[in-house]
Amino acid sequence: NLNDVINCTNSKNEVALQFRRENDVVGDALAEMRFYVPSAEDSQTSDGGLSGPEAIVRRVSELSDLDSGSGQLVVAFDKLQMLVPRTTFDFQMFSEFVRMLGPTYNTKIFYKDIRKTLMLPSNDPTKIFLVIELTRPLRLGATSYKEIVISLNEDEEIKDSDPVIFNLPPEKLAELPGNPQREMSGRFSHIVGVAFKALSQKRVIGAGKFTSSEGLKCLPCSLKNYSGLLYPLEQNIIFLHRPVHIIPHKHISKVVLNRTATGTMASSNFFEFQIFRKDASTSLDFNNVDKAELNAFQEYLQAKGIPVVRKKEDPLKMPHAGIGGYELGEDSLEGGPHAGIGGYELGEDSLEGGPSGGVGSILDVDLGGSDSDEDDGAFSASSSSESGDSDE
Repeated sequence: NLNDVINCTNSKNEVALQFRRENDVVGDALAEMRFYVPSAEDSQTSDGGLSGPEAIVRRVSELSDLDSGSGQLVVAFDKLQMLVPRTTFDFQMFSEFVRMLGPTYNTKIFYKDIRKTLMLPSNDPTKIFLVIELTRPLRLGATSYKEIVISLNEDEEIKDSDPVIFNLPPEKLAELPGNPQREMSGRFSHIVGVAFKALSQKRVIGAGKFTSSEGLKCLPCSLKNYSGLLYPLEQNIIFLHRPVHIIPHKHISKVVLNRTATGTMASSNFFEFQIFRKDASTSLDFNNVDKAELNAFQEYLQAKGIPVVRKKEDPLKMPHAGIGGYELGEDSLEGGPHAGIGGYELGEDSLEGGPSGGVGSILDVDLGGSDSDEDDGAFSASSSSESGDSDE
């Protein structure tokens, strides 16, 4: 059934169809089908000069609901800049899925296929990233994406005279989490967060307690040769953006810290570290981390109960005995003043709104002892007129 097609792409002589997956299917189910389209001298068709594979993709898109959608369009956002993949998409959000229309590909993501959504501030105060982790990779051409990353402008405002419209009756809006309103104005990134929280009915996770020496919620660093940002969250460590890595604490076997950077471009101003996963034979090797962040990062790891191994002797005294020539860090961290995020103070269980705004309008943080993948600080949204009740 072409109505079950959620993605149709072409790559050279290949056309790939991805099909909707139902939760109640027992046994095997068709997830993807690929067709080989032979090259021919007359491969240029009269349909806009498209090649054979391109013409097939266009025809399938017309016959399925990839272009037209199904159901009632709730809210739409035009030309959102993507960090992963590198392109722009129009996002059209329906009750069960979001349709993404791009310059090359059209696809859609069902909300049930979203494992985790995060709203993470950049080291650039004008940017914030919406990270969506998928249970089923999104395939565009020959590339599959387990995560997509949207880059939003923090200083973009929606005026009261031209609000974003949520096309649902008031009684239905009142049932959705995040308190979406029929008409919403204000910070654009906040409205996008509200839309994803309300329609996916899943929490949007924010940054946690960690704060760098520069007052950031992330650490600029490199993963091998790729520069990016490392986010030490309450239940995960996340690297953006090439490639994206979301590492739950419970999957980390140990972190090896090297106080002195190595390699041909090594500098005494940086340190490096390796994250070893329980489910992988190789490590993730991070470098070019400012040495001013060493103590804060080590304390963060110890506070989360992550085994820390020091590669070299260090003037910082460690209370535990070494193992095999390495020194182990402490297992606990004595708490200090709570870090703030964009004018909000971080409490034990929630982030209460202050006058200067932050990530969204209200952020909630669940800092219970659960090992759940969903326990990083949760983004809760409210309109400018709401009282500011936190989301439990």
